[in-house]
Amino acid sequence: VGLEEDVFPTMSGDEVEELLEEEEVAGPVQIVVADEDEHQFSLDEQALERILLQEHIRDLNVVVVSVAGAFRKGKSFLLDFMLRYMYQQ
Repeated sequence: VGLEEDVFPTMSGDEVEELLEEEEVAGPVQIVVADEDEHQFSLDEQALERILLQEHIRDLNVVVVSVAGAFRKGKSFLLDFMLRYMYQQ
């Protein structure tokens, strides 16, 4: 299940991509793919390149934060906390 399915539950992945590209709205981009059978993560390099090679981002410093863990252990709280801190700077 991709992040797009959580945020846009009635749209397919391709429809979400088209919407984000056409409307130029901010939205989630899954750059790390979890393989539950192998218990490992892999990087979606194409998705990361689409983000980092955009004209308005290309020369900026970028930090990627990934939080993984068990159900209801504070992942959303931690990410929300970091976003609130970032927006206050």
